[in-house]
Amino acid sequence: MDVISNAENVVSDAVAHAEEIIVEATGAQTIWPAAACLLAFFSCMLFIWRIWSFTVRPWLNPKDPKELPYWFPWHAMNFFDNSDGLILHGRAYFDDDAPFAISFPGRIYNVIVKPEDIAAVYKDSTSLSWDYYLKELLLSFGVNNSVLSKYLRNPVTQQNGHTKKPNGVHVERKSLVSWTEDLYRQQFPPGPRYQKLSDSMLGLVDDALQWKKLPSRYTVNGERIPLMDFCGNILIQATTRSLLGDLIYEIEPKFTPMMIDFNEEAWKLLMFPYPQIVAPRLHNAKKGIHKALYKYVQSSPDSQTQLAWVIDEILEAKEAADISDADKASMIHTLLWIANINAYRLSFWILSYVLFDPNLLANIRAEIKPAFRSKAVDFSYIMECCPLLMSVFNETLRLTYGSVSVRRVMAPTVIGGKTLQSGTSLVIPIRQLHYDDEAFGGDADEFDPQRFLNNDLDQSPSFLPFGERFNAFPRPFLAKREVLVFVALVLKRFEIQVAGNSSEEKADPSPPEIDSVCQTLGIMQPVKGTEVYISLKEAA
Repeated sequence: MDVISNAENVVSDAVAHAEEIIVEATGAQTIWPAAACLLAFFSCMLFIWRIWSFTVRPWLNPKDPKELPYWFPWHAMNFFDNSDGLILHGRAYFDDDAPFAISFPGRIYNVIVKPEDIAAVYKDSTSLSWDYYLKELLLSFGVNNSVLSKYLRNPVTQQNGHTKKPNGVHVERKSLVSWTEDLYRQQFPPGPRYQKLSDSMLGLVDDALQWKKLPSRYTVNGERIPLMDFCGNILIQATTRSLLGDLIYEIEPKFTPMMIDFNEEAWKLLMFPYPQIVAPRLHNAKKGIHKALYKYVQSSPDSQTQLAWVIDEILEAKEAADISDADKASMIHTLLWIANINAYRLSFWILSYVLFDPNLLANIRAEIKPAFRSKAVDFSYIMECCPLLMSVFNETLRLTYGSVSVRRVMAPTVIGGKTLQSGTSLVIPIRQLHYDDEAFGGDADEFDPQRFLNNDLDQSPSFLPFGERFNAFPRPFLAKREVLVFVALVLKRFEIQVAGNSSEEKADPSPPEIDSVCQTLGIMQPVKGTEVYISLKEAA
């Protein structure tokens, strides 16, 4: 009865309000009954829909995640305006950490925030699938849908009724999506293939950071250098060369700037595809990268030297699934994006925090000094014997990682006492975990270089660096080594100073601010206007 009474009051108020609006707009002392009734009808329908959707239906289905209420269709606009704020609003609205739902056109996302619920998600790889999103990822990068629906076939050898490729990828009617994931998993975790790739990459970083080999724009005395540009150019080129060799830069010398442009705009491709007319920078970069990779794939095997194992496997994939050269180029682009998206941004943030703290800078330089006692840099020492640097790495990653992990619900699944329905999706907002006061203290929104020092906080269920426990691409092993070595080399070999927040001189530069509002994938960008510029000199 209370619901009916409330509805009657809403209709009465709507009619009265409509009368006032029409009289004021027309200057007449009489109303238009039809217009007022129409307005009252739609107001009543909206009210009834809202009561049904967000009060009655949840009451009838208490086991389903409650949907965050809205007046206008879906949460898409709020998500694009401030996705982090939308999830915070949802947690505050329900005042608990039970799974709740947000709506997009044609999709329902169940938001999972409790560490124990997230652990349950991690354990269930059958009902909660990543393959759906891996397929969408490959489609976004241009792999043909008909190719993704194929199974690997035409084996090279037969063994006990199964098939096996020469380099060891086991095949048993495996879809191309699953095969792609297997390739990444075999390349990146610790092992011989990973070690070879890691040694190659770190050697390229070491070589690129020799003073005499730096681009001239970085070595001109007094030149103001964008720190993000510096990190991106060195690390993206090293990563790309370690995977593809030197040939790609012979084909397209501007490959690195294209990758930077694409990385900054990639969310417009992967989250809700933007057309060329509203995202020209994204699509121009994507076309340029694909054109270069297509030429690379079509080049003779003799010119494709220094390849990483995973690239070699993709290039040979025609044997297994008749994959076209264009699709191979798209697959390689996907891999390059995964390999390049985070390392240079994270290096930017670490160096920014360190450079604005003279004591921290001095302490890290003292800590890394033994790694440079001989001519050859001791990479293992940097990784294993520099706890302060490692703490800064983890703390920076905690503060700046803004991505989410997603899964497709393949069968009704109970998480946190709520039943996630088949066909919906779930999202794990990792940044929400990283700012959890209970896990990281009351100052969780501040940078503390010693937060991860002399404790096991890096093992906390609320700390998910790169989302690695839920990431189908185990890239963090390589990214951690790459970033730590890069930062150590920069701080050891160069006299580096902050030169402002723009290309023009500024008396009092300020630390960069994390842009938590702008959409991003992976490590977040700085707020525009707070970028860091540096000056470099060779260390004595």
